[in-house]
Amino acid sequence: CSKEMLRAALMDPTITAIEADILMGHVKGREASSVGRIPIMAHPPDRVSDLFLDDFLEACMEDGLRHLKLDFKELLALQVSLPILASHAKRFWENGQSIFINADILPGPGRKGAPATIPADEFFAAVLGHCPGIPLSLGWTCCTAAFGEGYTKADCEEMLRVYKEYVHKLPVASGGVVFAVSLRLAQKSFPELVNLLRHAPTSQLLLWTGNGELAVSPTTVTRLRSWAKNEGVSERVGFDCRTSETVLEAWCNDLLICLGGIWHWLGMM
Repeated sequence: CSKEMLRAALMDPTITAIEADILMGHVKGREASSVGRIPIMAHPPDRVSDLFLDDFLEACMEDGLRHLKLDFKELLALQVSLPILASHAKRFWENGQSIFINADILPGPGRKGAPATIPADEFFAAVLGHCPGIPLSLGWTCCTAAFGEGYTKADCEEMLRVYKEYVHKLPVASGGVVFAVSLRLAQKSFPELVNLLRHAPTSQLLLWTGNGELAVSPTTVTRLRSWAKNEGVSERVGFDCRTSETVLEAWCNDLLICLGGIWHWLGMM
């Protein structure tokens, strides 16, 4: 997210929510400054931006209309940013603007042997310390090309366990939770994800395609919508994904994902 991108989003009446990544980095033109890294609006691997977190929040508060989803890509960025966010919480609340905090807090498909982006215990400790009860978007660190893998029963049970532990410690009511999952991986494990929703009655499910990920077939989206409707959870399942425009594009993308999955699998042997 840059100043120009934010300005364009705030001028577009069709945009009701803004999602932005937060990292520790430098402001453009000041990379050599003696000032250490600060929270900036940037997507990995970028570490330079023209937009501070504080300036981003000020612009969104001044606008007063859009809801926000802040995606944290590292623990330090979360720990430094939450006090800043807490200092503005009253004004966001008065504006009627919701803010969701997003992070991948558990290892998931294709990444079981690696640490999560922000480990669950440290994530919840930071949230409890500065913004208890803020709406959450929780996911698993994953590889969308994981060959034959999906979200397992154990994955979902662990997510439910850590979230319920957090809720039990809250001094206020929970602001709710969205479980964010890869659409491509979700189609391999929809029953497990539906079961997760049923054990967290106020939760929602968001199926996404990642930044730079190949578009998915509209048929896949239709099939998942149908599954959600048949399970009685269609109103609790949302989609944030790119869909292919032609059958040929969909077929080529699926083939490339399959080949990538085989390559990932061979690399793990």
